[in-house]
Amino acid sequence: MRFSAWFAAFLLPAILAAQDTRGTISGSATDPQGATVAGANVTVANTGTGTVTKLTTNQSGYYEAPLLLPGIYSVSVESAGFKRAVQSRITLGLGDQLKINVQMEVGGVTESVTISSEAPMLDTSTVSTGRSMTNREVMDLPVIGNNVMALARMAPGVQVPGTTQFLVQGEVDPIG
Repeated sequence: MRFSAWFAAFLLPAILAAQDTRGTISGSATDPQGATVAGANVTVANTGTGTVTKLTTNQSGYYEAPLLLPGIYSVSVESAGFKRAVQSRITLGLGDQLKINVQMEVGGVTESVTISSEAPMLDTSTVSTGRSMTNREVMDLPVIGNNVMALARMAPGVQVPGTTQFLVQGEVDPIG
């Protein structure tokens, strides 16, 4: 009973904190000369679910839409005196932090400039990666007992202190 309480109090929050499944889309709005556009209305929309996040750029033209679920997004920026700028087909993956900078063009708000993103954006702000696996993929893993953690230990850059011992199905761990 003591181990369960200790696990729940100390280890479980540390394990859960490492599970980052949401992403962020941020960037800045500038005019053709590179000056910032403060107070622009930014709309970040998930095209698959229809979820819309409405933001306003700050004094330095910066906006940030945090805690977004993975999916395909579009970013729309509007401001008085400028054409509406739309960037669509933005793929946001697990834990991605994408920077979408928008350069506004002078014109009426009724006019719009649409930028379609064909190639996936390269996220240069972080070095983390993530991937979700289906139950079938886990079952097909080339490791003993379909143990995901054993596969994760073989990933590049992962260092495991000590030795790793594997148990065969039905064997009891003498330590635990």
